[in-house]
Amino acid sequence: NEIIVDKVYKIEEINEWWSELKEKIPLWREVDLVSTKAYETSKFIGTVYILKNISNETMNLGEEEFMDFGSSVVAVGLSNNQVKPQDTTYLYVIRRSVN
Repeated sequence: NEIIVDKVYKIEEINEWWSELKEKIPLWREVDLVSTKAYETSKFIGTVYILKNISNETMNLGEEEFMDFGSSVVAVGLSNNQVKPQDTTYLYVIRRSVN
């Protein structure tokens, strides 16, 4: 799983392969979650989200909290596991392609 997530971090630098998204995703009342980019290969779909802590408390997040985030999730990564109030972090989700 770490290898897949590491590849997404590197692929993100190649912007022409990414589709731009701007979809707000309902998750928890303490966060704003917006999908920003998606990348698809024949085997995997990678989606990048920006997660903003809109609560008054620091959030301690774990990748395991997002393993059931939609169908066919095989790997998850967070750019920062601790998110202070009004701060953001990137959430990377890799799903197995259904094609």
